[in-house]
Amino acid sequence: MWKPQTNTCLFHPTLATMVLSMTVAVMSGCGGEKTEPSSGCDFETTAMWHALIEDGVGLTVGDWDGEPGDEILAATDNGRLYVFTLDGTLIDDLDLSAAIDPDDPTWWSGFSKLSLGQTNDGPQLSAHGGWSLMVNVFDADGGLSWNTYNDYGINDTTWGDL
Repeated sequence: MWKPQTNTCLFHPTLATMVLSMTVAVMSGCGGEKTEPSSGCDFETTAMWHALIEDGVGLTVGDWDGEPGDEILAATDNGRLYVFTLDGTLIDDLDLSAAIDPDDPTWWSGFSKLSLGQTNDGPQLSAHGGWSLMVNVFDADGGLSWNTYNDYGINDTTWGDL
């Protein structure tokens, strides 16, 4: 029996709403172990949960709370970060924009691109917009840990252990 789990994130531009959904797919009647769908099998999906994130623009998955299992992090255009467990429970709601100086426009880079990393001090979330000039990195409490600036824009970020 094949049981993959799929996370889906849809963005509806007219409604400016992100739809997160968790679906479990089950395949049976295939005559033995199968690792992928094929003809002659029954394939059924079951929606487990969904959440609507108003003004949602950014999404990533990773270990936010240090407990076993990953969490889903969704950011809004106005700087809110929602953290969900894989079963759909909202475990954190942070205002990341509170850590950014609203009078300095170079600090505001948006939150459409998120990347989650782990440091000795816990999780760190980098957040920025596409080709923005500033990347802001936040701690698990929503405080600004550090940031970096580039006159030509920053396309993407990632975490690694060097």
